[in-house]
Amino acid sequence: MAKEHLTVRQIAALIQRPREELTTVVDRIRGWTDAGLLKVSGTKSPGTGNRRYYEPAAIIDALVMTSLVDVGLAAIRVGQFAAADGKTVLGFGRLGASEVLNPAKNERPAFLIISGAEPSPRHVMLSDGEIGLNRLPPNEPYSIIVRLNDYFRPLKGIVTAVSEQGHVKIELIGKQRA
Repeated sequence: MAKEHLTVRQIAALIQRPREELTTVVDRIRGWTDAGLLKVSGTKSPGTGNRRYYEPAAIIDALVMTSLVDVGLAAIRVGQFAAADGKTVLGFGRLGASEVLNPAKNERPAFLIISGAEPSPRHVMLSDGEIGLNRLPPNEPYSIIVRLNDYFRPLKGIVTAVSEQGHVKIELIGKQRA
């Protein structure tokens, strides 16, 4: 499939929650882009009247940040969420997408786990529900567990995510919602 770019409105339509205004989602995505959390293809500020375009991976990143907002975290802090080895929460989210949206894996469970203390988490990992949940750091004041399946499931048949040699390849495979 040819490389496809999406507008902010197309991404918003894909990640919009039930009973949520599309303009609210568009504003949230624009805010994350302005903060540097979502990457645009080409020029970040193309000028008045010109659209920003995003790679399909932005859909997954936006859903991960949406999940963080849903559990009460400020998505703006996502840049601080990294594991000791430097892997980011968005990277773990993309790996989770490859468990849920890879047709060959039949939607394996994918849990994003963040734990630590202020000012930022010290542990970020992905779990399939059997491995990892039993390894929560015992001395951390908080642990947050997000079941990514529930966020990514609506993208089945629209987006595919496949992990290849440590990199997650995300592509559009079907029609986007209007």
